Amino acid sequence: MLCLLGSWALEVRASEGGETKPHNSLPNKKQPLDPYTTADQSNCKTSNNPDIWEEMTVLRDMVMVQKMELLNMESRLRVTEIQADEQKLDLSLTKTSLEDAKVAFYAALTNSAGVGPYNTATVLKFSKVFTNVGNSYSPRTGYFTAPVKGVYYFRFTICGHTSDGSMGVQLFHNGKSIVFNLQSKYTSAFQYLSNAVILELNVGDELHLVLPEQNAIYDNVNNHSTFSGFLLFNM
Repeated sequence: MLCLLGSWALEVRASEGGETKPHNSLPNKKQPLDPYTTADQSNCKTSNNPDIWEEMTVLRDMVMVQKMELLNMESRLRVTEIQADEQKLDLSLTKTSLEDAKVAFYAALTNSAGVGPYNTATVLKFSKVFTNVGNSYSPRTGYFTAPVKGVYYFRFTICGHTSDGSMGVQLFHNGKSIVFNLQSKYTSAFQYLSNAVILELNVGDELHLVLPEQNAIYDNVNNHSTFSGFLLFNM
């Protein structure tokens, strides 16, 4: 009995003293956070992400564009290099062609004996071609055409074997008279006149011989009248 009374007194004293349990005074750790603060923080995080991705997308596009431009430049550079190599090859071939140019011809006039006289000046066509290295002389036209720029040597010999007036010949360079030789002829004996020139010619320059009007010359199978020339050196 005494023990029961002692226990009851202790409980009464404790309740009168206002003792509280410790767990009632602690805050509730499961209490939710301020919704406004949480929303603001969430918005800050999500609002920055699109800007970063947009900038990264722009940078990526710029890199791709620059890469394509670089590829195009490399392609154009390769084309330019190929063209440069082709031009070098062309120049090399041209130089080699010029260095190796060989030009020489020798031709006689005709087998038909007398030529002339005519009322007008007539181009002499030396039709019997014996040498024509480089094919620069044309027996069809009587013209020599320079294939390369250089210094050339030309020589002609004209025979007269009629009593039909004078014999003569005229050398033209690009339509301009360079040499004009005449010789009187009053007998049927063989007579000759000969001359030579050294000329600096450009590519495409032309030379030909002309029989002046009222002049007559002669040739047969023995090749009395001839025209020849050759390249001395390139320039």
